[in-house]
Amino acid sequence: TPVNNGWYKGGPVTVTINAGEDVKKEGVTDISEIKGVIYEITGATNKTVTNPVQSGVQENIILDGTTTITAQTVDNAGNVSEKCGEVQVQIDGVAPEIPTITLDPIKANGSNGWYNQGNITVTISAEGKDAQSGAWQIEYTVGSKTQTTEEGTLTQEVLINTDGTTEITAKTIDKAGNKSTTEASATVKRDVTKPTKANLTVTASDKTTITVTAEGADTTSGVASYEFQYKKDTETSYKPHGSIVKTTNTLATHTYNNLEQGTTYNLKVIVTDQAGNAKTDGTITTQATVRPEPKIGDYIDYLPEIASYTAKATLTGYDSDQNFSTDSGVSWRLYDADDEYLYLISAMPVNKNFNLSGFEGYNNGVYVLNEACSAMYSNTAMSATARCLNLEDLEAHLDLDAAHERGETKRFIVLKQTLFRFE
Repeated sequence: TPVNNGWYKGGPVTVTINAGEDVKKEGVTDISEIKGVIYEITGATNKTVTNPVQSGVQENIILDGTTTITAQTVDNAGNVSEKCGEVQVQIDGVAPEIPTITLDPIKANGSNGWYNQGNITVTISAEGKDAQSGAWQIEYTVGSKTQTTEEGTLTQEVLINTDGTTEITAKTIDKAGNKSTTEASATVKRDVTKPTKANLTVTASDKTTITVTAEGADTTSGVASYEFQYKKDTETSYKPHGSIVKTTNTLATHTYNNLEQGTTYNLKVIVTDQAGNAKTDGTITTQATVRPEPKIGDYIDYLPEIASYTAKATLTGYDSDQNFSTDSGVSWRLYDADDEYLYLISAMPVNKNFNLSGFEGYNNGVYVLNEACSAMYSNTAMSATARCLNLEDLEAHLDLDAAHERGETKRFIVLKQTLFRFE
């Protein structure tokens, strides 16, 4: 059965040729009766039969294209009828070409193949995509939704007006019902939204440098780069610092260097997504002051890790284990410094009473105190290690001559408070 406009989807198509009736002329009593048919096939298939064959003869039309069949009836007297009306057999067993997909605008106006403004019109055309029966419809899929155009409609427009990645595929359907064996495809990437996050936090500052961590986020095309800017608190305009950091990570670290000591700076980060949208308005600005070099005796911001320590009775010689925890209220002052380390000392005594007894306590006392300090007042993230202050730490600062004049000796110095050195 033909599909559209008399076209068959592939052969063979069987044509049966039947003879007409013999007509008795007026005044004639007898007729010769039908002998058979003669016929001619032209077009995609060609064949001519001039000797009458039995009525009901069949011919299989196999070849693609248009084939025309005409036939005549022959009686036993040799009379031949007029040609019957032409019968056409149209066969198309070949799949059509894929349609053409074009985008408007043709070229993405953003970065990395992303459109970052306006809507995108996708035009699908199947014009001239079938040389036999002719293109008839388009089957197209946008995202997960598949549709077919109305019969005879060979152009379809699709408007992409939402952010994200949209896949479009299409096939041509010809009049015989054949469909393209492959499909045309196009990908539309649209992101007209600025990144959702552009946060900046100061993680460290020292003399003439400030280190910051930027956090960016973009839910559509993703983060592409971070641009770090800065200005003095007294200035009006920001300026770039260093090169743009190109990364898809949601975190980026940057160090502002060669700053002026004791100066307050305003810091800013601009996050740009893969489509070229930049998070500028609403970008978080952080103020940080580059601190001058500390002096001996200055208070230093230091926070030990909160921890606990158990002094085992087997080490202290005491009747039972002793449990201690970090005293979070301790202030810290600069005690000494060299090219590599700052040495801090607690500003006030730490209220910790350790009970040491007997032989074990005498032998293990220094070890236990150092272990307790290390456990409760160190900070592994800052590579800071705490221990108990010992006499050697104080020796360089003692005036032994003055002590002797007061009747004191080194061996009678008694530490009544627990002090610590960090390095």
